[in-house]
Amino acid sequence: MTVRISDRGPVRLLEMHSPPVNALGAKLRAPLMDEIQAASRDDAVGAVLLLSGVKTWCAGADIKEFGLSELPAPDASLNAICDALDACRKPVIAVVDGAAYGGGMELALACDYRAVSGRGRFALPEVNIGLLPGAAGTQRTPRLIGVEHALQMCLDGKPVGASRAVEIGLADRLLEGEPTEAGCAYAQELLGAGAVARKISSGPGKLPRPGEAAEVFAGARQMIARKMRGRHSPELIVQCIEQAVACRDDFAAGLAEERRRFVSCLKDPQSKALSHVFFAERAAARGASRAAARAVKRGAVIGCGTMGGGIAMNFAIAGIPVTVLETGQEALERGLSVVRRNFERSEKSGRLPPGGAERCMGLIMPTTDYGALARADFAVEAVYENLDLKKKIFAALDETLAPGAIIASNTSYLDIDSMAEATNRPGQVLGMHFFSPANIMRLVEVIEGRRSTPETVACAFALASRMKKVPVWSANSNGFIGNRMLAGYMYEAFELLFEGTPPESVDAALRDFGLPMGPFQLADLVGLDLGWRARELAGKPADERKPGERLTDALCERGRFGQKNGHGIYNYSPGSRIPESDPEVAGLIEELARELGYRRGPPAKADEIVKRCMYPLVNTGSALLEEGVARAASDIDIVYVYGYGFPAWRGGPMHYAEQQGLDAVLADIREFHDRFGARWAPAQRLVEAVAAGRGFGSR
Repeated sequence: MTVRISDRGPVRLLEMHSPPVNALGAKLRAPLMDEIQAASRDDAVGAVLLLSGVKTWCAGADIKEFGLSELPAPDASLNAICDALDACRKPVIAVVDGAAYGGGMELALACDYRAVSGRGRFALPEVNIGLLPGAAGTQRTPRLIGVEHALQMCLDGKPVGASRAVEIGLADRLLEGEPTEAGCAYAQELLGAGAVARKISSGPGKLPRPGEAAEVFAGARQMIARKMRGRHSPELIVQCIEQAVACRDDFAAGLAEERRRFVSCLKDPQSKALSHVFFAERAAARGASRAAARAVKRGAVIGCGTMGGGIAMNFAIAGIPVTVLETGQEALERGLSVVRRNFERSEKSGRLPPGGAERCMGLIMPTTDYGALARADFAVEAVYENLDLKKKIFAALDETLAPGAIIASNTSYLDIDSMAEATNRPGQVLGMHFFSPANIMRLVEVIEGRRSTPETVACAFALASRMKKVPVWSANSNGFIGNRMLAGYMYEAFELLFEGTPPESVDAALRDFGLPMGPFQLADLVGLDLGWRARELAGKPADERKPGERLTDALCERGRFGQKNGHGIYNYSPGSRIPESDPEVAGLIEELARELGYRRGPPAKADEIVKRCMYPLVNTGSALLEEGVARAASDIDIVYVYGYGFPAWRGGPMHYAEQQGLDAVLADIREFHDRFGARWAPAQRLVEAVAAGRGFGSR
């Protein structure tokens, strides 16, 4: 029984009980509709209390039910239930204990009163999967809490806690004590005061008159252009709320416009892509071994530079004490000062609660002595990319740490098995590749070595999740998933330069595709000197360096390191990150192209630029699946969405290729193979997928 019915005098209790999260699938919707209508007809019922029998009040629609491709039948839809609540002659009180998200919040909005426990929270997260609230969320919310708050809730999708909900008028009462008893008492109080049904849909509520909120809508659109570029549903959400204002005295007309736009979103490929990312993220997080994961009680980080400091922050934010080791006191203090500033900025911006910066700093213990790490049960090495140095550190950690402790490397491409061989605990060694800045970026590649135990891998996944990261499994292979794919992307971008396409054209085409920045802006941001110094340190001969490496090395030899000193592939005015073209760089590219024997032609068009840069990701991703370096195409998509800024509304490179049609993608790759040679040889997994008429397959 998904709806349990009981009576407390004149109060009818309807308890939703569809574990685990009361998703509004058909098995919950149908009986809920029946019981609402029955309570409305029953003269013995004075008020209705809508409760939950599980920890989540209601998580909203079950998007798997209709596959984001078609709507439920109208007589069984959430809209129909909300209509039934509107038609109910008795006051209905939603007792929100836990999350009321999406359709769950819309269900609560269709009630007459909302009482919330301390655990209660409300959210309209549909924008995160390319949709908009489709059960009058864009119509009732602004009537209840005003346009500005409604726009914020619909566009950022973030939860609003109980106290804030009462403060802005989203909830009427903050309950104390056991929610059911407190809710019943509230219902009796309302009945005693002669309260009657009150419908948000019956009047304009807090809606302004047409034209009065023009600046608020303009501000919302500016935010969308800045933070949600390329996405369709945010603009449609704004239009729906504008429609609520325009139809302030005609709820049905506004609702009809919301429904029309909802169907448009539902059919938009962006919703399918964002839904794919939603499920792929959860599948990736479950990709660890089924072994039991022990909890990490104390961490250690070796290195307090950019990466080490960020990783230490992750431990502290997760509430785990962490000891940070550096080679010298000066470097240690410099690194910790950066960590403190980052924490203070996070607190100021609201990402940390008041006092959070000091609390987190209190969990970080600095040291220059390996002996101080002895109590750590999970250590992360985060020094620069030198295998010999890392092996020495692993040997020292092996001697220092307790026998059961795990040692992870933050390497971005080096051999985990070589590091494991430097220890007497190879089963407790693996890679954890954080992305920079490590305290902000959500992705962590968890690299399983040849001898890593299932328990070690499971512990790393659990730790990453505790840090609120998105862990993705990878086998041990040069560059793992992300950087191995990135190599082909960057190689092709530089080839375009030598063939005659200016860097600003390449960057513009890829920004228009949806990336936050193009490859050359990214190279300048990271710093051209990092790769140059690594190649110089390794003694890599000039004739063994890739053409793109030879260009960036030549730029560095001229003192052009990137944004850090205002000159790289582009120039940057003091204090600005806006790239400016430089004729000197254009001349250097042309000179090197002649030296290397390139035949230069007219600039490539945007469509070819996108294919030349995107399809190496697809081809390499196919090879990674074939080799077993990645377990699922969806894992590759998550790596690129969360680690490299691939637009989530395109679903990741593998999903994007499937949407383009793998046969069309393979045809283009074969054409590039004919034009450019071996580097474009099609991956066998891609060829097989096209021959079989299928996609890459799921986990």
